[in-house]
Amino acid sequence: MAVKADSKIVEMLDVGKDVAILKRERLVLDIGDRPVEYNVVYYHTDYFTYDIDITRDI
Repeated sequence: MAVKADSKIVEMLDVGKDVAILKRERLVLDIGDRPVEYNVVYYHTDYFTYDIDITRDI
């Protein structure tokens, strides 16, 4: 989702305070539906494009 960067993100990504950035939250579950990984990542959209293709073999 596109979000407006807060002051900490503005500083870390070296962007203007009114720049929209891409925020990705991800929760990975194991085969028993137990969480094994959670992360939040912010992308400066002037430098990155983001495509994802996730499949799960059952």
